Amino acid sequence: MDVETQTVVIGLTGPGGGTVCGEACGLVPVTGEARLSSVIVTVPTVEGLVVPSAALVTDASGQVSVIVEDGERVPVTVVTSARGMSVIEGASEGVRVRVPAVDGAAG
Repeated sequence: MDVETQTVVIGLTGPGGGTVCGEACGLVPVTGEARLSSVIVTVPTVEGLVVPSAALVTDASGQVSVIVEDGERVPVTVVTSARGMSVIEGASEGVRVRVPAVDGAAG
C-alpha cells in the first residue's frame, strides 16, 4: 500500500488462473482506465504452530488430535488451514507428529 496516496495495487487472475474478464475481454477498452466490479476478501494474519493437515486425525466425537511419535493422541484445536497446512493450538512447539496421522492401534 502506498501510504501517501492510500492506493493499493494488486494483480488479479480469474477462476483457474484465467483472465479476469473471462468471455467479455473484447468489451474492455485497451486504452485508458477500465473499472471492473470485484469483491476483495481480507483475512487477519494468524500465527501459531503449523503442522501438515495430514497430521490431523478426528475421532467419532469430532475431537481433532495429532498423533505424536510414541503413538499418543494429543487433542488440538485447528485455528485455520490452507494449502495443506494447519495452524493448531494444544500441542507443544517442537513435538514430532506422524504424517499421515496413523494410529498404531488401528488396522
